[in-house]
Formats: sequence, C-alpha cells, structure tokens
Amino acid sequence: MRTFAYLVLVALVIAVGVSFATGVIGVAADHPEGKYIVTFTLNLDMICPNITTNSAHGATVEQENLLEFHGKVAAVRAEKNELVVAESLKNWNFELAKNAQIIVNDNAGKLTDIQVGDEAAVSYTRAGQQKMIANVVRVTRK
Repeated sequence: MRTFAYLVLVALVIAVGVSFATGVIGVAADHPEGKYIVTFTLNLDMICPNITTNSAHGATVEQENLLEFHGKVAAVRAEKNELVVAESLKNWNFELAKNAQIIVNDNAGKLTDIQVGDEAAVSYTRAGQQKMIANVVRVTRK
C-alpha cells in the first residue's frame, strides 16, 4: 500500500511538472501596496480549445475572440495604460487598446476617471498566453 501511495505521489509531481513546462499551468506573483498575491492559472485553451470559460468565474465568450470580465477595480496605472480588475481571489491585468472606449456611469470617460473600488465590466481580447487587451471598459460607481 505504501508503494502505491509513493507511486501516485511521483506520478502527480511529474504531471504537475510537465504541465508547468508546457504552459498548461502558470504561476505569477505580484506585491502591490505591500501585499503579496500569488496566482495560479490554468490555460483551458491548451487542454480543450473549444471550452468557453464559465461566467461564474468572470469571463464569457461573447463573440469569436471577444471576452468579458466583471469585477472590482483594484488599481489604475495610467502611466502604463493598464487597469487591474479583481475577482474574488485573482487580479486581472488589462492593457488598454489605443482606441479603447471607457464608459463611467453611462458617460464617456478616460482611464484617469476610474477609481479603485469601482465595479467594472471589461470587454477584451487575448494577445498570446498572458496579455489581455481591453477594448471597452464600463465602470459603475455607487
């Protein structure tokens, strides 16, 4: 029985190592404002390209390559043209497209109008494995 447990453990370690090496699983660490955040990412496109992400986790497929994410604004980095939106346990970094449309409480706005804590819906496209380009950002402030 002990040999079987070791065999299963070794198989699991090898499977996780191969997943990291091939890019199926990713790990990122960030420490904004003195807090350390470690995120684990599972790349569903590499497992099954036809799977759409569940809307309960923030992203749904709207059109062929357009995705939408809902969450709270965690940071606005105007100097880098970036927006960070938080889901329950994960922060998502979005780079704004050159022609990105920003709407704050149903009015046209700009990136500097967005504040931390605002509710945001970001329509975006993926550029590669990690980069997300925001095309439309809709913000509601209470």
